[in-house]
Amino acid sequence: MEQKKSKVSSVVFKKANSGANGLYYIFDLAMENGDKGQYFSSKEQQDAFKEGVEVEYTIEQKVNGQYTNYSIKPLKQAGARPMGNPVFEHKRVALKCATDLVCHGKVEEKNLITAAEKLLKFLNA
Repeated sequence: MEQKKSKVSSVVFKKANSGANGLYYIFDLAMENGDKGQYFSSKEQQDAFKEGVEVEYTIEQKVNGQYTNYSIKPLKQAGARPMGNPVFEHKRVALKCATDLVCHGKVEEKNLITAAEKLLKFLNA
């Protein structure tokens, strides 16, 4: 895997596929430095690569039989928050933590929602 930096010269939607992690979208990318490859996005309206914008990315060669493909992924910026809705993420984390407390016998199952609500208040404070 090699880290590079270049302007995006074209982004073309190729197709949508369904896999073990749900629906994903494939885009063909071309960079000004000559790199070409595919980007797999969980969003149909991906915003990681925009034409004319310089980006840092990794490119990885993948050989599958007689075919050679290149996978391009954006570099995550240091300190950047993961993409997504923070309110939803807090709810997800609170419920996961409350479920773990129930699994380990620290909270009764009937109090799962109450525990999740308390954790959510803590995360939003």
